[in-house]
Amino acid sequence: MSSLLFMRNNSFTQDPRVSLEQDNAVRIQNVLASDDSIYKCTVLPIKKSVFITLKVKGPPYNIRITHGNKNYANQELELQERDRKFILHCEASGYPTPAVTWSFRGKHLTEDYAKHSGITVRKEFLEIHDVKGHHSGDFECSAQNVIGTISAVVAVQIKSSPMIVKHVEYINTAIGENTEVVCLYRSYPEARKIQWYRGDELLHNSAKFTIVNDRHNHHERTRLSIHDVEQKDLVDYVCKVEVS
Repeated sequence: MSSLLFMRNNSFTQDPRVSLEQDNAVRIQNVLASDDSIYKCTVLPIKKSVFITLKVKGPPYNIRITHGNKNYANQELELQERDRKFILHCEASGYPTPAVTWSFRGKHLTEDYAKHSGITVRKEFLEIHDVKGHHSGDFECSAQNVIGTISAVVAVQIKSSPMIVKHVEYINTAIGENTEVVCLYRSYPEARKIQWYRGDELLHNSAKFTIVNDRHNHHERTRLSIHDVEQKDLVDYVCKVEVS
């Protein structure tokens, strides 16, 4: 006497929604997206099997953004600038198969924006071949089909040495005037110490000097204001940024 054995993903299910009918059909009540699977029917004792793939139409679900073998969806990923290259892979379950798009810092990664940012997008893959500090930020993956959309973000932080990105080499001023010297820089981790020097002299906030640290156009900024300029103030000034 022969009998039938049904399995899902090579395991028996204890789900009460699933039952075997008298005509040897499997009935699934209140179908869920997670029922999307491969079902195996085996005839015993001759052990002849057939496989049936069940596709459940629904919005994307179970989105994953992986780097290596780890899922970083809605998590932080810390890299070293010396890593040089890294790859993110995004995928989501769902039927019809979701299409994947990428955004960086809230802006869709069009071909021009990706090229300008030093990023290569190949469908579900995002690659950076020359990792720099400016690649720190939120990378968002969106998976969409005709029924719905799901998205996830990985917050990438690139650890690197501080870098001065803009400063003015010469400033015109006059005796008795007030003037300002500015340094824009990038730093991750966040700068622990920011100092200004006049020649070899370490400067502090005083009636003569005012030091302000803030942000400007997505960069950290440090500003040194010099009040009532004197002849001895007409020298070189240095800003120094330390992270450790």
